[in-house]
Order: sequence, then C-alpha cells, then structure tokens
Amino acid sequence: MGLRETNLLRAGMTLLGFSGERVQPLGFITLPASFDDDNGHAMSMVNFAVIRAKSGYNAILGRTTLNSFGMVISTPHLCAKFLTSSGVVTIRGDARQATRYFQIAAQLVVDQMDPRETQPVTPQEGVIIVALEGEDSSKIVNVSSYLNEKQQVEVTALLSDYINVFAWSPEDVTGMDRAVCEHHLNVSQAITPIAQKKRVMAGERHNAIKEEISKLLGADYIREVQYPRWLTNVVMVKKASGKWRMCVDFRSLNQACSKDTYPLPRIDVMVDHTVGYEVMGFLDAFSGYHQIWMAKEDEEKTTFITNYGTYCYRVMPFGLKNAGATYQRMIDTVFKNQRGRNLEAYVDDVLVKSKTLTEHLGDLREMLDTLRRYNLKLNPAKCTFGAASGKFLGYLVSVRGIEANPDKISTILSMPSPRMARRSRSW
Repeated sequence: MGLRETNLLRAGMTLLGFSGERVQPLGFITLPASFDDDNGHAMSMVNFAVIRAKSGYNAILGRTTLNSFGMVISTPHLCAKFLTSSGVVTIRGDARQATRYFQIAAQLVVDQMDPRETQPVTPQEGVIIVALEGEDSSKIVNVSSYLNEKQQVEVTALLSDYINVFAWSPEDVTGMDRAVCEHHLNVSQAITPIAQKKRVMAGERHNAIKEEISKLLGADYIREVQYPRWLTNVVMVKKASGKWRMCVDFRSLNQACSKDTYPLPRIDVMVDHTVGYEVMGFLDAFSGYHQIWMAKEDEEKTTFITNYGTYCYRVMPFGLKNAGATYQRMIDTVFKNQRGRNLEAYVDDVLVKSKTLTEHLGDLREMLDTLRRYNLKLNPAKCTFGAASGKFLGYLVSVRGIEANPDKISTILSMPSPRMARRSRSW
C-alpha cells in the first residue's frame, strides 16, 4: 500500500487481548474499506489500530465497522449481508481459505509456545555432511556446499575443536549456570492453586506418554512429586510425521502469572542487518528451553499427572506464558558483545554473519567460545555453517539482499488467475 510508520497517528492507549495480554499499538490509520457484489457496493472509512503481531491475518474488522455497514453475519453459512441503495449485497467466504488461514494462525501460536518442531535450515546451495571425530559417523555437522574443499576442511577443523559445544542427545545437555538465567513464574499470591483431575489416555497416546516420560526422566528434565498444589494434564498432539508430541496444559497456571514485558527485537530491523554479508552460519540450540533451569521454588507449580505418576519440570518447559521472554533475555545476555555486530538472534533463531570466509572462521570461534563459557549446547542436525544464503525469520537472506521465502509464496505463485468477476473480487 506504500504506507510507512510515519503515516500512523500516535497511539495513546493500550489494547487488551482475550487472555489479558496487553499490546501497545504502533499507531492508528484511517483507510477505506469496501464491499461489493453484482447487486451493489458500499465503502466506509475505517480507523485501524496497527500492531506488530505474528498472525495469518492482515486485518480484523471489529463490531463498530461491521455495524457501520449494517452487516448481518451468518457464521454457519460463512457469509454476510447488508443493504445498499441498489439492493442486498452478499459477501461469501471461502471455506477452504478460511480453514487454511485459521490453521496458519493456530500454527504461529503453537510455534511461539512450543518451538520443538523447527526444521533445520537448508541453504539454497545445499549442504555436505561431515564427521567431527574421524570415522565416528554419529557426530556429524552440516557444512554448506558453497565452500570449496579447502574451506570445508578449515570449517570442519574449527568445529572439531569445539565438539563439546554440540549435543547429540539430551544426556549431553547439562544446563546453564543458574546465576546467568533461570525461569521464574511470578504467580499471583491471590490465585488459588488449581488441581485438575486426570484425563484418560489410551492406545497410541498412552504408549507415547510412557516413552516421553522415560526420556524426560533419563535426561533429568523432570522429577516425581508428592502432594502437589498445582496439577495439570498432558495433551497429546499428532505431528506431521504421524508421531505423538506430549504437551502440558499450562493454561490455568499461565493465567495466574504476570506478563513479562521484556522486549523482543524487531524482525524487520534484524533481517535488514543481514544484507551484504557473504558467509553466514545458521544456529539452533539443542532443546534450548530445556537448557534453562526452573527456579527451585517454582518447579512444583509445573506438576502434571499421567498414568505413571505426577511429575514436575526441573527445566523450563514449552508452553509457559513467559518462556519466550526468558529465552530472549538469556540470548541477549550471552551474546551481548556480538549482537548486531556479527550475530543476530531472535529467541531461538540465531545467525552468524561475516563479510568473508576468513572473518567467518573468527566470528564462529568467538561464538563457540561464548557458548562454551555459558555451557549452551547446539543441535548439530539443525545448524549449517559457511552458507551463502538461507532462511531467517521467514525471509531468504543472502549477499544479494532480502528475498521472499519460496516456501511462503509457493501457493500464490501457483494460484491460477481468476476467470470470473466474482472470483476476482474475492482476492
């Protein structure tokens, strides 16, 4: 639309979400909104509050706007009608598109609360898998095929010197120093603890829970609890692979926790700061949330119940209200001397950027020294070193600049052109 933040009117208010979350608008702007079909047309100027949010929707029309059109909505029929001087205008939605964008919005929330399913970054030029311990094929990392053979050897030799910075299993993760970072819940004392009754799980879910509990106990991420005051259930979610993921229903606990207002970096600024760098490294921590300890006094508030007993988390679990803010605070503390200079980090998305390969080796060494000092472990399966391009925060970044992520726009590129007037209006 060609609009900039300078076009916004200053906001002197705070928006309150359904969950009690407070959002400060970037500002307000008045824009025309129009609806039409073959029977008529109507237009009204609408005052939009502009916020920075991860969402599958570009705009949401509230009751004030809908009432200004005199609109009557039928959600079962996915349509709306209103009267104009030319007749009754009917606006029909597309059930498939509505479902698709709902799923996008829901997935954004799931990804924010539970980033376990992030995919490894694959640079456009591909990767070469190399072993860090000679013939030991179990300890491997991804090096970009953009590098020539000599450069690949140099990067591999550097990474081999820091092999203890990588984790190949949960047992390799020993946790950060509590003095650097630990997660506090800050539960309101006025809230009465809530203990849920155990839900019945059977079949595949039952077996998946047993397997996950065994894994968490083996990694020392959880411990058994007696007489908990807070108690919640687990929820099993089917992954794209067909396997089950165990989540804990922390909704009651989250409602009792105050909002951590620690600021997240601006994505657009961070992406802009990657322009012009020839070599990049894309990093991912090994179960990053689980490398941060829970405050001891808050451990038992995370207690959940299963057929095998009641357990609480010793480490920061996925799904807690302020987990993202705690993780960003930790990242800012750990990389305070590198952020903006040769490294960009947004929660668990970390990128090392360098002008040349020689600089990249030095930048990687500085980053690896920092990780070793703070005992933060990387997931080698989801890291790529020495890349010329890759996906970062939803964009394709390279020395050429910023480009749209092909995965994000594939549907638009393959969408057929509309052949009827009614379909063209629905765009």
